[in-house]
Amino acid sequence: MSNPDIIVKILDHEVSFYTDVDNPLSVYVEYHGVNDSLHFEPVDSLSFQSFLAFRYHILSEEPTTPDFSPFLNLNIHAARYQQDNPVRIRKRLAGNLQQGITYFLANDQWQSVRITSKGWSITGQTKEKFLKSSDCDAQVSPVSGGDFLNLLKPYINLDSDTFLLFAVYLLQCFSERDHYAAVLSSSKGTGKSTLTKIIRSIVDPSKSGVSLMPNSERDLKTLLASSYLVCLDNTSHVPSNFSDILCGAVTGAKAPTRTLYTTCEQTILDLHNAVVLNGIDAIPKKSDLAERSLLFRLQPISTGNRKPYSDLMANFEKDRPAILGAAFDTLSSAMGLLPQISSKHLLRMADAHKEMLAIALALGISESTFQTIIQKNKQLLESEYANDNHLVEIICHFMEGQNKVSGKSSEVYQRVLDSIVGDCRDFPNSPSALTKKLNE
Repeated sequence: MSNPDIIVKILDHEVSFYTDVDNPLSVYVEYHGVNDSLHFEPVDSLSFQSFLAFRYHILSEEPTTPDFSPFLNLNIHAARYQQDNPVRIRKRLAGNLQQGITYFLANDQWQSVRITSKGWSITGQTKEKFLKSSDCDAQVSPVSGGDFLNLLKPYINLDSDTFLLFAVYLLQCFSERDHYAAVLSSSKGTGKSTLTKIIRSIVDPSKSGVSLMPNSERDLKTLLASSYLVCLDNTSHVPSNFSDILCGAVTGAKAPTRTLYTTCEQTILDLHNAVVLNGIDAIPKKSDLAERSLLFRLQPISTGNRKPYSDLMANFEKDRPAILGAAFDTLSSAMGLLPQISSKHLLRMADAHKEMLAIALALGISESTFQTIIQKNKQLLESEYANDNHLVEIICHFMEGQNKVSGKSSEVYQRVLDSIVGDCRDFPNSPSALTKKLNE
């Protein structure tokens, strides 16, 4: 048998080809490697070339490796294989509380967890195609039967009501619906980075852990596209353009970017993420992101209650399988309760809010209690946002004692300007600029 015939035999019988729905020129391969382990990766990956070389040597019994380049130009050659297999490339999970959830464990067996209203189970190959990036870390195998709130409580430094909101938020991260961004903002020494790492370990483990805020829009989009959960550590400031990108990410957005600087081709990045921001002053300065966020203020840790980080995380790792299993138990129960949730009295991010209500019920939290807790949290964040926004302070001061202001924009502008006490250097420099800021 000639070299080309052997390679074609491998491609025909041992490899499945797929294209990305968003990027038809991106080709992916699925095959079983050593020990029958499943692989799904880009066609030009080194591991796939190694697989071809290994299988070629087995079938040909030749000591030399042929030139695969005519075949590995698979953007052309694989067209015959890929026409009927366009797929959406997933990161860590797929689905929601209405449809059911598939959660990728990313272990060597390429296993996933399928969660429905009837329960959950670990399965092998699924119809969903998960891409295991170089930063993606394997999740532990979940163990069913625990109480989620009791298992989680020792590792979360929040007051009782905020802890309940946090537990519901954390579970809703396992759905592919919209998500609120979690803002962990408090004084130093309260465990913000530790809590961020715990969120990371439960929802979407990675080798790199948490990240600093990238330097450019392109880097931020790349970070969002490569991971399901994005944790930004020690965030003191979110630039306006970054805030817009994060808003799109928590609700779902497509981000075109140039494939290479030397070409005009575009790659469409699928941004749909759970996002965590932490920092002493991490409150978003732009209203759109603030309205899509939940504020978690950590409690001060007394000297007597402070534990070595290594001891805390060692205990957490022992509990992580049970925490994950209890999370899946709760999500399964929430799926059965979701049809009971009314569409009335939902906040902005209504899909996320509705799922969170179902999760709250599954945790034994009444709907009225949870609604009160989340409303208070939104009011707290709005207050923090206003206190941190000079223009909001100016307008609130100006509107004291009056319900309505009328007149020409130039007249109102001057009246607001005259009411300012103290620094007004960053006040909009024209009536039209003030109107734009007020609309924002």
